[in-house]
Amino acid sequence: MNRRCIIGPVKEVLRKLLGEVSVENVKEFMAAKGWTGADLSRETKLAYSHVYMVLNGQRKAGRKFIRALVRAGMPAEKLLAGDSDGSPAA
Repeated sequence: MNRRCIIGPVKEVLRKLLGEVSVENVKEFMAAKGWTGADLSRETKLAYSHVYMVLNGQRKAGRKFIRALVRAGMPAEKLLAGDSDGSPAA
C-alpha cells in the first residue's frame, strides 16, 4: 500500500481530534483480529506499556499510536470517538 494513501487520512483525523481516539473501537478492532494487548504491541511496534496505558485510559493516544493503528489495518474513520462506525456520538 502506498504510504501517502495511509498518511493522508491519518493526518486528517489528527487535525480534527488528536487524542480523542475511541478506545472501545480499538478494542473492537483487536477483538475482530483476535489480538491481545501484547499482539497489538507487536503488530504496531509500540511498547506494550504504551499500548496498555492508552487502552486503560492512563494516556491519550498520540500521533505515533494513531499512525501505528492505521498501519496495522484499523480504518482511520473508526479511530474517532463516537459510534463504532466512526460517527460522533450524539
